[in-house]
Amino acid sequence: KKSEDVKNPAVVKLLFEHFTHLNPVVIQKSPKSTEETLALESKIKESISNNTTNDFEKRVLNACIEFNKSTIKTNLLKTHKSCLVFDIDPSVTSNDPRRYPVKPYSVILIVGSNFGGFHIRFSDIARGGVRIVVSNTGSEYTRNSAEAFFENYSLANTQQKKNKDIPEG
Repeated sequence: KKSEDVKNPAVVKLLFEHFTHLNPVVIQKSPKSTEETLALESKIKESISNNTTNDFEKRVLNACIEFNKSTIKTNLLKTHKSCLVFDIDPSVTSNDPRRYPVKPYSVILIVGSNFGGFHIRFSDIARGGVRIVVSNTGSEYTRNSAEAFFENYSLANTQQKKNKDIPEG
């Protein structure tokens, strides 16, 4: 998209700057201080508040701040890739302990041109992979994407319980 097609280009630029503050290795910059990052975050929130009237857009843009803060590592700026991969801090599940009672070891978000999904595991070595669910209609996509994380979490948690008593060797 051209920048004039984006509703809030200034906010998007600030969000990317925020991302690079929190992930300096991604773009080979020197790390920023906590104070600088917090000041930038405050500036972003103010810009969202002042330049966005739609409540849904505000929630999405504010969620981008949380996404930036939760990203541990990514291949975002690598030259050759077939999809984007974001290693997410697994403590994001602690926001809903009833739905996610066990904190995963790792949460990885994978986004390709025709798919998106999660790889969730409960130990450093785990079987499994990315589950891709094809959606044929817009309503199926909405339902599937709303449940993708929970479904992957549940499958990985169940698999981990099955593997606990299997001896190695």
